[in-house]
Amino acid sequence: MSAGNERATMATFILVHGTFANAADWPALQSGLAEEVSPPTDTARFEQVPWTGKNRASARQAAAKQIRSKVDEIRTHLPSEKIFIIGHSHGGNAIAYFLKTYPEVALEVTGCAFLSTPFVAIRARAGAIRPLLLVLLFMSAAPVTVWAEYALPRSIKNIADWPMQFWWGVAALAVLSLLLTLIAFRPYRSRDTIDAMLAKTILQQTTDIPTGNYLFLRCSGDEAAAALSAFQFNAWLAVKLSQKIEHLFRPLFSERPLVVMGFTAFAVILFYTAFRAAIPIASDLAEIGIVELFRQMGSWLTDGQILRVVVVILFLLLVFVIPIIFILSLLGTIAVFAAQALASWSFGWTEFRAGLLVELAIEPLPFGNYSLTHIDWASASAPDGITHSWTYEHPVAIARLRDWVQSGLS
Repeated sequence: MSAGNERATMATFILVHGTFANAADWPALQSGLAEEVSPPTDTARFEQVPWTGKNRASARQAAAKQIRSKVDEIRTHLPSEKIFIIGHSHGGNAIAYFLKTYPEVALEVTGCAFLSTPFVAIRARAGAIRPLLLVLLFMSAAPVTVWAEYALPRSIKNIADWPMQFWWGVAALAVLSLLLTLIAFRPYRSRDTIDAMLAKTILQQTTDIPTGNYLFLRCSGDEAAAALSAFQFNAWLAVKLSQKIEHLFRPLFSERPLVVMGFTAFAVILFYTAFRAAIPIASDLAEIGIVELFRQMGSWLTDGQILRVVVVILFLLLVFVIPIIFILSLLGTIAVFAAQALASWSFGWTEFRAGLLVELAIEPLPFGNYSLTHIDWASASAPDGITHSWTYEHPVAIARLRDWVQSGLS
């Protein structure tokens, strides 16, 4: 800050741009705020925080340090200056990190405005490791299926005639699957490691800012809000699917990891062996035809052989229906889990491995009793460009911002 700028200017505005932007070049907003600061003997000064704009929590936390430096610099040279901080999109989350990390410095700020800012709430997902472990164990056992498909001649249809070498191969692949699972779960190797990862991740939420003089602006039709809502639905779906899987296979969810792995290894062998047994049966059914099978079952019922029909139905359920539904459920669950963790990582909220352990909620406001100033998108004076950027260009949004600044100056 140069010596010529050290006179009292009445108000300094610290502008924090959003993700992927290079600067807070907001001429309409700056012009509107400059007019609000009066009388003419006083001026408004605008400072920008030149952070990287990378879509990572660490980048926003680094921006919070820069905001602190700006506030300290202004307060050192101009002790009576009014300081307002205005952030757009994830620039608002950088402000949130500043408020959380440096609460004593934040007391020097007159107010903070959040323009189109998506606040994130993070909490640990209950029992996240158990369904993940089950899913990974089953999916890592896919080599058993390949072995079952190609290690046996198609002519051997009776399971009692399968050679011992085949079973040794199944056992070896099951052990290999367990080892691969242990390697994949190395980041979650202990309760302390998981707790530390969760604690670090939960600190990155931005809905828990301290109370203060805040303004929250958003325009209808915000594209970023729509994308984040889709992400949140995906996260909800992951939780629901994992709960269904856990309910279906409750005996596998012991508190002892070795018991979990033992039961799961047994289930892996059982299900994939069932698939292998289903191959020749499916071939026979293809020759006979489903219609012929039901006709035959109808004749059994006519002859009073109800038990025979029940046995066939149960066998088909065990060999075909249940394994197929289970495998499809696992594929769906792991796909949703991975999509949620990938989205959480791509939006810069968590590391990928931590994204598997937490639930995220994207909110328009932080925790507490706050109000949202919602700008109608039907206004005839709406600017061009994406709606997400209207909060620093829309005349109504700027008018609301000016009113808020005026209340802070009075």
